[in-house]
Amino acid sequence: MDPRRCVECGTRLARDNREIVCSPCASARASVLGAVPPPPHAPWERDDVRAALRDGHIGRLFRAFRKAHSPTITQEELADRLQLTQGHLSIIERQRRPITDLERLERWCDTLGVPRQLRWFRGAVRPQSGQECDSMESEEGSDRLHRALRDPSRVDLVAVAHLRQRVQDLEWRYDTVPSTALLAEAGHVHAQVDTLAKHAVGRIAKEMRLVQAEAATLLGQLTWDASQRRDHRTALKYLERAEAAARDIGDPTAQGYALLRRAYVALYGQHDPGTGLALTRRAGELVDGISAVLTGLTHLHAAEANAMLGNTGACETALSSAETQFGRISPSDIAAHLYSPGQFDRLAGSCYLSLGDHVRAQRILGQAARTQQRSPSKSGALVFANLSLTHLHQRDIEAATTALHRALDIAETTRGGGGLNLVARVGRELSPWRTNPIVEPAYDRLLSLLTAA
Repeated sequence: MDPRRCVECGTRLARDNREIVCSPCASARASVLGAVPPPPHAPWERDDVRAALRDGHIGRLFRAFRKAHSPTITQEELADRLQLTQGHLSIIERQRRPITDLERLERWCDTLGVPRQLRWFRGAVRPQSGQECDSMESEEGSDRLHRALRDPSRVDLVAVAHLRQRVQDLEWRYDTVPSTALLAEAGHVHAQVDTLAKHAVGRIAKEMRLVQAEAATLLGQLTWDASQRRDHRTALKYLERAEAAARDIGDPTAQGYALLRRAYVALYGQHDPGTGLALTRRAGELVDGISAVLTGLTHLHAAEANAMLGNTGACETALSSAETQFGRISPSDIAAHLYSPGQFDRLAGSCYLSLGDHVRAQRILGQAARTQQRSPSKSGALVFANLSLTHLHQRDIEAATTALHRALDIAETTRGGGGLNLVARVGRELSPWRTNPIVEPAYDRLLSLLTAA
């Protein structure tokens, strides 16, 4: 096509026009619900955007598109427009292999306003399997892995990368899929990693140990969540293995994250804030200066440990430190996928609930709830259940019941252990009003959910 013609409608453009679409097409495209408005100069002329289009890699296109719009569109804002969590978007951007799910690619490109002539997947054949993970499988990596499992001495970096990708795919699905549905696959991947790690040497051995740490951390997380945060022993066994593997290769990020996960078990499972606080401090020392996300998370959970202990001053100091760290997050942060919008408000609200400041907790949790309505995940059940408790402690039964219904909506789908435990607590505290016409339907839903669980 003539470069001086609009790529959408073919209208001739002015000779000095730097755009590749005419003004009416640009306006129409920007008016599409959720569409990102075009930057001052169309991004399709940029080298990094053209490279992403040429390679057919939507993750690189997202990253390049954000740079073209900088500073007006952040990763969080783009994730919201694409109807993804920020962590999900971060994983897609870092994905080594391109996504081939045509329906999702069309929807995302509509949102970005990618001209139809530049959509590389047009005319492609949809994969036979509808499974999300199948669309991201690397045939070469799968073949290398099968050969290595038959003869472990043949394990190579391609097989290791394939295993790591499978772990990351499971992490990606954790936020919205019941852990019981992921456990078998995670256990299978963990067993394959352990088998091959015994035979790996040199650089391959180091890379395999890192995958071991990541797979064991994930399995500890899934085991604990699937048990509704009751099986502390098994979860800690996997997390301690993960910490040891990361320590062996000197990877402070993986070691710090495994320690932080151990702190979660202490805080929210064993209800031991003293041990939880000590573990968050150890994790913080490891990741300080390496990842603003992980450092912020250690401060955030240290704040909750102090709130459980009734230390208001220490809690607020830790919250301030967490907020400072989150303000330093860059797209290149190695743990960017662990951060999500509303995370700070969710934990800060929980802290003030523990400290008995219900009015402040309600205000902060209300902010977190608005974020969760845009991208609900397992943590959303925690937000709405805690919000219900703040209303209940102020004797606003109707508002408490409304928030409980929202918590149940999410818990029924995701079956997150933390959410199930917290809605059960709300139910216990609501029991004096269970025959109230407003409360009764929510109470019946809660009983059905807990019976099924």
